[in-house]
Amino acid sequence: MKYQSFSTGGLLASLAEQVLRRLPERKPVMDVIATPGTIIDCKRTLARKQVYARRLLVAACAVLALAFVVHINLGLALLPIFGLLFVLRGTIYSCPVWLALGSVLAGSGLGLLLTIGVLHPTNGDTAGGLFLLTSALGWFSAVLLSRRYTCATQWWPAIPGSMMALTALFLFF
Repeated sequence: MKYQSFSTGGLLASLAEQVLRRLPERKPVMDVIATPGTIIDCKRTLARKQVYARRLLVAACAVLALAFVVHINLGLALLPIFGLLFVLRGTIYSCPVWLALGSVLAGSGLGLLLTIGVLHPTNGDTAGGLFLLTSALGWFSAVLLSRRYTCATQWWPAIPGSMMALTALFLFF
């Protein structure tokens, strides 16, 4: 009987590849019209999105592997992982709702992970400011991701993101 040893990273990478192989094939639709008369190739755009989706899935697996290595409470690592998976779905299907939801979850999860799991700030204002700043980073990333992966840039997440960032700066100083 042959025994195989699996590392956490190798097992997660093979699982990620299996998930990506099972994704349904989509017919590419026209995403962007760059300038009048110039149309971007849809197949190339779809292939680029799938490459970035693979990178995001590998990042989610890396967060999970880091949680095992550093011995962080797995419950704290699940929120950013689900956020990255939602962003992955949004990038594959060019859906701004999934991009916004995933980036907000990832930003808030990162804030929880930093304030409770890793850094343990001594001052309550510093902990609150750090959480608000990482949550604002999630809201701003929703704007950037929608600009990159959808037809229309979603500007509305910049409003709560800027309010959170401003509040965080007031808490820090």
